[in-house]
Amino acid sequence: NCMKKLVRECRMGSPKTFKTGAVVGSYPKPLLYLGFDRGGIDVIPSKTIQLAATDFQPDTRYEEITHIKPGVIGTWVAKPESEQPRILAVDYTNSSTMDLSVDMVPAKAMKPLQDFVADYNIVSQYIGKGKPLPWKTVVLDSLTGYEDIILSYISSFNPSAMVDARQWAGQTGGKVRQTILTLTTWPCHVVILMHSALDQNELTQAIRETPSVFSKGLRNDIAGLFSQFFYATKANGKPVIWVNDKMYVSGIGGRWPLGLPPELPPDFKSIYGKELL
Repeated sequence: NCMKKLVRECRMGSPKTFKTGAVVGSYPKPLLYLGFDRGGIDVIPSKTIQLAATDFQPDTRYEEITHIKPGVIGTWVAKPESEQPRILAVDYTNSSTMDLSVDMVPAKAMKPLQDFVADYNIVSQYIGKGKPLPWKTVVLDSLTGYEDIILSYISSFNPSAMVDARQWAGQTGGKVRQTILTLTTWPCHVVILMHSALDQNELTQAIRETPSVFSKGLRNDIAGLFSQFFYATKANGKPVIWVNDKMYVSGIGGRWPLGLPPELPPDFKSIYGKELL
């Protein structure tokens, strides 16, 4: 029995570069969507939208998404693939209401991270028992939003850490690294989406576009935690990904598939088709 290669992809880019739409709209189904960006999944068009032939053609429409709240994933992971929706979307952004405060620290909220960790461990323990995962792809969207809920947790749980950026950035980076290292062991394709930000080196004045994460250590080596690290952008108004360093974007590339052009369409078939379909 030949082991099929599994995608371990991180895709970064500025907001609104069609990261979510391209991945969620073309990667193998059934797909589990772990949402940390408000309304991120809303980019999938509904059936009433007439797409032009030149538009990106998603393989799933908005009506085919089942939205669930945190805490019920246990009933879904136990259902066979044949009973799964095309996309099962869990939203962690609304799991607690946050009051505004005049403190200049991140909003205090423990529940979103607790909800995610509880759901995550239910799936992880299910895999640990050797049971088949009913999803072909898991997407975490986005790492940037995930960091925000970790920060809200630290702000609530350990407010003194908020005084020193080295403390809270380091703690956040550690949790993100742990999440990536464990999520990429799941027996399915795993894609993590992430925002990028322009960063100017104070000494050399060189401008680089880097992963938008708080921890400098993680920013420098996050690409090495994945088999594929791609950059999402637009060319002539159309979404594309870069797979080689270009301009101010460095550190991108893939261990496989070999021989990809430096710029290509952002869908699953264009990237992995030869090797995986």
